[in-house]
Amino acid sequence: MYKVGQEVFWQEYWSHMYVKGVISEINDDILHIDAIGYVDAKGDLISKFTPKYTISHEDADKRYFPTIKALNDFVIKRDREIVIKRDREIVESYKKSINTIEDFVKFPLKYCFCGEEYTDEQAVIAYKEKAKELLSIDLSDD
Repeated sequence: MYKVGQEVFWQEYWSHMYVKGVISEINDDILHIDAIGYVDAKGDLISKFTPKYTISHEDADKRYFPTIKALNDFVIKRDREIVIKRDREIVESYKKSINTIEDFVKFPLKYCFCGEEYTDEQAVIAYKEKAKELLSIDLSDD
């Protein structure tokens, strides 16, 4: 999969910057990578540096990408998963605050349900899910 002279891209976990490097040597299960420098999302060089990285094939398969597009796709997917998880946690938190019919009736008075850019989408989702749980009313199409 990897070969000497191949460009690879990765994201530094501490800076979140994209880095471009070239595989300079492969020994057994170890890749030796000469880092070229930081790149933007298009793969264009922003600044140069010269540290060497040594990494196993197994770790390389998890962290390094053969193209800047592959790295971008990974970051977008990872960030999307983080947002989805966070949104679900917010919905669950809202749902925990609705335990009675009174809570259910008061809930939309506390959160914006139809303010276009101000709409609290997680609150709307929680309200619809609780309508189904508490009252067996399906609001999913509304």
